Amino acid sequence: MRCKSCGKSISDPFDIALGTCDDCRSKQQERVDVPTPDTNPGKSERVDVAAISSSVASSRSSPNLGPAPAQPDFSSPPPMSVAQTTAVRSAMRDTQSSNSARTVLGVVAVLVAIGSIVGLLLWKKPWVRRPPKVTTAAASGSSKSIDAIVQRWKLNYPELADEDSGQARAHVEAGEAELAKDTTGGYREAEQEFEKALVLDSSSDRAIAGWVLAVAFGRGGDIDDLTSKAADSMLTAAEQRSGAPMLYVAHAHLDIARGVNANDVQHRAEIGKNSKDPRDKALAMLALGNAQLQKNAQTSEQYFKEALALDPKLKRAYLFQAHLAVTLGKYKEASDALEKRLSLDADQWEAAESLARLDVEVGEVAKARKVLEDARAAAPRNVRPRIALAMLAYQHQGDLSTAAELLNAIVADGDVSKKDQADALSHLATVQRLGGDLDKATASLDRALELQPDHVPARVQQVVVLADRGVASQARLTMDSLKGAIPPALEGVLEGRLLFLENRLPEAVTLLTALADKDPSQTGALLLAGAAAAKSRRDGKAWELCLKRGLKADPLSNPLPAMTHLFVRQADVLRPAVGAWAALSGGGGDEDPNPFLCEGLVAWFSDDLPTADKNFARVTNIDPRSADGFAFRSLVALKRRDIGSAVTQGSRGVAANKTHGLVRAALALALMAANKVDSAKLEAVAANKLAASLLAPRVVMGDAEARQKNPDQARRLLTGVLLADPQYREAKRVLFKQAL
Repeated sequence: MRCKSCGKSISDPFDIALGTCDDCRSKQQERVDVPTPDTNPGKSERVDVAAISSSVASSRSSPNLGPAPAQPDFSSPPPMSVAQTTAVRSAMRDTQSSNSARTVLGVVAVLVAIGSIVGLLLWKKPWVRRPPKVTTAAASGSSKSIDAIVQRWKLNYPELADEDSGQARAHVEAGEAELAKDTTGGYREAEQEFEKALVLDSSSDRAIAGWVLAVAFGRGGDIDDLTSKAADSMLTAAEQRSGAPMLYVAHAHLDIARGVNANDVQHRAEIGKNSKDPRDKALAMLALGNAQLQKNAQTSEQYFKEALALDPKLKRAYLFQAHLAVTLGKYKEASDALEKRLSLDADQWEAAESLARLDVEVGEVAKARKVLEDARAAAPRNVRPRIALAMLAYQHQGDLSTAAELLNAIVADGDVSKKDQADALSHLATVQRLGGDLDKATASLDRALELQPDHVPARVQQVVVLADRGVASQARLTMDSLKGAIPPALEGVLEGRLLFLENRLPEAVTLLTALADKDPSQTGALLLAGAAAAKSRRDGKAWELCLKRGLKADPLSNPLPAMTHLFVRQADVLRPAVGAWAALSGGGGDEDPNPFLCEGLVAWFSDDLPTADKNFARVTNIDPRSADGFAFRSLVALKRRDIGSAVTQGSRGVAANKTHGLVRAALALALMAANKVDSAKLEAVAANKLAASLLAPRVVMGDAEARQKNPDQARRLLTGVLLADPQYREAKRVLFKQAL
């Protein structure tokens, strides 16, 4: 760069920054110029720092004003003295030194940060797999909580007044002997023996762990809140006091019985497997296997094998192996394991209940009844087999009178606990509601809630009864109390039903449609959304939800679990939907098949076969080429076990429209029922191509593959159906029947 004044080449960074060389700046400093007006009006004058300073000083000393100073010129930098120049250069050198120092410090800081991170990683070791943290809030525990519970038990055992703490060991050993029997009666006796041991010695970890295991194994999912809190309190106090592994084993199985987060089960079982006692360690392995059931079936199976290796006499292993088999879709294997367990001890209610429910799922309702009758005979005073028989009667056999007789006998039994009476009254109210007697149902529910104010099944039935009676305000209060206490799908269905009752129709449409989007098996929710749209005069939306989506739903899908305490059918949800599309006919009368199609769908998913067949028959009379009408007429006939009519109606539908997936699926089902396997498979393959969302064709294809000795392909198809809809009983039936 060159100097602006003399043109000499300059290389010093400071000179380059100012644009002039050092010599020129020195000369400018020595020369004092008198400011004169610039002849060029577009050019600004240069600022002479020395002249301005001199002018300011003279103006202060004399009142006479001198010539007006010229306007400053910023086109070139002001001249600086040698001393100023030296100071600036020194400042620049200091700045450069400071920058270098800062750079060094920055590098050091980065190195320190990297070292800290490496040290933290070496300390934490995130690559090492650890048991998940417990998410359940631990109860506050101390020896006082144990003593408080034991004090209540003392009143039940006055005969212990003559015994001392040294005799507690005998009761512990007796309790462990009863616990090892793994029977309903054994668990009841074990509870009492461990309670006696704790009355004599409240510091016994063996007694605390044994009592909790007896409660978890003997009561299962029926543990009441008071007992659950007592178990939590005692375990937490004992864990804080001694940390014995057997306590964590008991805690893990208590969590399994209550359906607590699997991570909690795994964490406690990991601690419990450190026990030196083979029996405790085996139970810990069972808990670990249970925690892995839904995550990794192979790992779960390995844990169960390890448990049996540690304790070959561990009878509970049969139950856990059955649960694993069900998870894998091996229903025949699960049934065999449960039957073997019952052959050892008829009084094993957990195995009996699991087997009965499994039999219902695979279509063996008569066998389920036999299992429950045997369980009742093995333990006549056990209330649960009697309640289960009533549930089977009204939920799966349509026998309301037998169910009512069984339940009334339980309610009248003075020796039955409050909880069992509340359970019986809740089911009795359901039977009365199904029979159309809402007044009796209301009275039974009131009695149940007097005994157990927080009884969830009773409150669920109360919402349905109040909705049927049109009492919206009270139904809303009850519904709000159930939020978060019942399965999300059931909560959504009941909320949509209540929104319909409250005439909040747009909200009902939005909520129910979203529910059906998330769970395609909720066809009742979808059709209720369509009815809400129809009632709010959104005709287009109503027809769309019925004709475009309802007709594409799988006709064999049913979200209701087998033998459930929360019995709410799709018919209960769809009650307000009856007649909604007939009101949209617009005077079309018998000339428009669409209203009859939609009303037929509502009747079909409400299990009202006579009304469904009547509506679909009108559809085919109006439109002889309606494949939808023929498809559902075939399905109705098949459900009535009229296989000939089912094949005929399905064939007529296929002749009317060969590219209709539903009618070809209906014909495939009918042909398979008629044992025409090859023809059924061809129709099912065609249906699967035309309507891939339907699950029924894949069931027929899987059944055909099994009969044609292709078990691997059959399992792949059928387990794929269950992945899409875990409640699809037709797939379970085939897997069980073909022993896949």
